[in-house]
Amino acid sequence: MTPPQAHTGPTHTGPTPAGRRWQWRSPGVVSSVPSTRRKLRHLLDGTGLSSDEIEDLVLAASEAAINAVEHSPPSQPFFDVCVEFAGGVVTILVRDHGRWRPPVPDSYRGRGLAMMCALADTTVTPGEHGTTVAIRSRRSGS
Repeated sequence: MTPPQAHTGPTHTGPTPAGRRWQWRSPGVVSSVPSTRRKLRHLLDGTGLSSDEIEDLVLAASEAAINAVEHSPPSQPFFDVCVEFAGGVVTILVRDHGRWRPPVPDSYRGRGLAMMCALADTTVTPGEHGTTVAIRSRRSGS
């Protein structure tokens, strides 16, 4: 099965009642992660966040995207990204369509979730049809 093609850029879904929103789908392959980082940096550049805050969000979202790639089932080899900016808060959602696998204790892997939580307000919601990672940061000065 051929993986779905990524959008060339985020789709601006227009203003929401509270702010702005962009979303896109990327193939569930590791080579999609750098493109996701570039898109996020470009979108976050106009939010008023400091460069450190932007890098923290991008790094956390990158880790979520890598996890999404690892969890993508062959039947749905893609992950979705949504970025919302409203009320001084940036929210990045990364959703895969696989099954949640808890970290393996005493392994060299499984530290990504701890890193995401250290970088931003991170919530992981596993479900029957995929896992959604919500990464949030307050805008500077708000």
